[in-house]
Amino acid sequence: MALSKITTASLADDSVTGAKIENNPTVAGNLTVSGSFAPSTTTSGKNMIMNGAMRIHQRVATLTHNDKAVDRFQLTKNNLVTADFTTRHYVAGEAEVREFGGDSVEIKCTTADTSLASNEVVRLRHPIEAQYVRRLAYGTANAKTTILSFWVYTNVTGTYAVNFTAMDGTVRNISKTYTVSQANQWVKYSITIPGDTSATIDNDNGEGFEINWGLAAGSGWTGTNPNGAWANNTDSRNYYGQTVNIASAVNNVWYLTGVQWEEGSVATEFEQETIGETLRKCQRYYQQLMTSGQGYTTGSQHIGINMRYLVEMRAAATVTLAYDGGDQYNNLTGSPTVHRNRTDGFHAYQSANSGNYYYYYIGTSDAEI
Repeated sequence: MALSKITTASLADDSVTGAKIENNPTVAGNLTVSGSFAPSTTTSGKNMIMNGAMRIHQRVATLTHNDKAVDRFQLTKNNLVTADFTTRHYVAGEAEVREFGGDSVEIKCTTADTSLASNEVVRLRHPIEAQYVRRLAYGTANAKTTILSFWVYTNVTGTYAVNFTAMDGTVRNISKTYTVSQANQWVKYSITIPGDTSATIDNDNGEGFEINWGLAAGSGWTGTNPNGAWANNTDSRNYYGQTVNIASAVNNVWYLTGVQWEEGSVATEFEQETIGETLRKCQRYYQQLMTSGQGYTTGSQHIGINMRYLVEMRAAATVTLAYDGGDQYNNLTGSPTVHRNRTDGFHAYQSANSGNYYYYYIGTSDAEI
């Protein structure tokens, strides 16, 4: 019997199976689930980008320039002759990015160059440890499709390119573009990347992957069309389609936040973390130190300086130490020397003349890729 309207009374219990429900259905109004909700794939840890909300900036204060102003992101400038930029942590007030706390990385042109040489390129780089992207199964028939989503605000409209590079073995790359048509507005963009069945990703703590946002690129970086496919890396494939030159005028700006890279072809809601979780992840690559040294010396001997890291670092770090107060500074000689350097901490010493001393030190440990 034909029914003009299906009602609850028309259906037996459990008569509608998953096979009868369309893919990606849209529900008008609220959806209430009685019982547990079990997603087919895990959502915790889905974002392979660290500090995608740009909240952690250990090296410098907000609005202070440093090419690594925001942790895990770095402005890289290759072969620039004239153009220059500042890189700063910035807090935006617009409603669109409040879910990220308003935090962003700001790139601003301070010296313009309207005619880039063929080998010049400006890019924002995000390196990723190999062991964190092994789950993508690159190099196998099951290599996974991924999607990168991010928010951009800029006064410079036009086409920008994003480069994806698998770094192990024979370096492989693919690039895709996004087009900014609305100046001075926060807009979300998404880029889908096919898996690479030929790439190598090692199971180690070295650099396995890079994502680079192109901001300006000479012709040597833009000449070869990747045609949406992975291939062995050449410079000319990296930023194909990039027409924007962020260096075209002083005070051109480009802001980035809400970066998420995940498995699949659908950009899902941004994965929120506490600021403490994100900080611990970033401290694997960079930590600010405060420690002390003490000792009793007769003649010219050493005082010991010991440091146990808050988080185990990616590799034995480059350590810098500087005196920050204590007893009889004039009795110190030379500079601190790192003696034993490990991923969980280090031992250092500094020469001192006779006496019983207690000194404070500040410094950094850097194990960034």
